Amino acid sequence: EIDILRNMIDIINVSESDLKMVKKHESILKQQQIEMIQERYQTSVIQQKEILKREQTEMMMKHQLLALQIEMIQNEMKQSELIQKLQTSQEKIKNCQNQSICQIQEENNTNLPDICQDLPNKKPSPARASSTPSSTVPMSACNYYYSSLSWQESSELLKDCSE
Repeated sequence: EIDILRNMIDIINVSESDLKMVKKHESILKQQQIEMIQERYQTSVIQQKEILKREQTEMMMKHQLLALQIEMIQNEMKQSELIQKLQTSQEKIKNCQNQSICQIQEENNTNLPDICQDLPNKKPSPARASSTPSSTVPMSACNYYYSSLSWQESSELLKDCSE
């Protein structure tokens, strides 16, 4: 019986030392697990930061692209307006030049240019020509404006027209 008791004591002693060793190993294992989790967390945080930076860069590039597209559209609109103004100005200049040519040639009693010859080649009566206001002179230069006409003058002008 004493032997059994001694053996039990030895087992108890061995067990305590083993228990201490197991506890020590458990604490080391827990510490290693904590370190691994922290490394994974830090790696995950670094990856998320990189992803966030890429997304921010991409958003900034998209914003810049949209700003450039808006600026391009605005420039195209300005160009279109300028072209339209240029065409309008060119038409006005052409009309003024044509009226001036007709007026000068009519005053010099020379042949009318083609632009005037396409219009009816009727001249207002001398009485009407002198009463034509100065603002209608360019219009009458090509013989297509007669201001107010009496029915007789109108009939005279239209007698060669077919019905």
